[in-house]
Amino acid sequence: MQNGYLAQRLLSRHPTGNVIAVFDRSAYLELDEGIVCLTADELPDGPLMVSHQRTSALRINEKVTPETDVKSVRRPPTTLGWSIQSLERGLFSNILPGEPQYPLKSAIPEVERTLSGWLERCFSGYLVAVPKAATRLVGLGPGLTPTGDDYLGGVMVTLLALGQPDTASALYASLDLSRTNRISAAHLAAAYEGAAAAPLHDVVNAVLQGRTERLSDRLAALDVMGHSSGWDAFAGCEFVLRTYYRSAKVRTLD
Repeated sequence: MQNGYLAQRLLSRHPTGNVIAVFDRSAYLELDEGIVCLTADELPDGPLMVSHQRTSALRINEKVTPETDVKSVRRPPTTLGWSIQSLERGLFSNILPGEPQYPLKSAIPEVERTLSGWLERCFSGYLVAVPKAATRLVGLGPGLTPTGDDYLGGVMVTLLALGQPDTASALYASLDLSRTNRISAAHLAAAYEGAAAAPLHDVVNAVLQGRTERLSDRLAALDVMGHSSGWDAFAGCEFVLRTYYRSAKVRTLD
């Protein structure tokens, strides 16, 4: 496993932290300027991840100084070689679920209806105020990283993959992170930089590049991202990709 670049950055400034959460295969360590995830090697690479054995033996408030290797640091992959045509192949390959997957069946479709118009304007070159509806998803749903947070993280990661950093920055700045827990807020901050667990990047890049030959396997790998975090995040990714495609086709016809 490679250490995540955000974890490496934080640990280079403050190498020791306090354990704030312990699970079977991971633990979270709070440093002076952020949070990193200590994890067993079988979990996927991610921006906050640091390889650590026997995490379940750690105790809350225990001080830990993880070992780091500056020569083995994972950064988010750069998305190259895609076009509207390749995105079309990925989106309409009959491999993606036929209907959008809504982890929060009532809240997310309502927010999507509001956000889609905003995104379409942003994709057309007009950066306008983010609808307040976006903040309704922060902290909403079950899990250490609530469903709504995972969804918003997927939205931001995909915006960065599409080369839309200003749109991602505007969305992140609009979120009220006091509505969620500090661990999930750390993952949202990573998504704001375009960084997430490796399986999510693999799926988004495959769809963008129209590489459908292994898309089923890449989708299945989302299952290892927590109980439902992978699929919750991908719901946000798919929403942005479909909105971008629809907006691009409209601009082509104008």
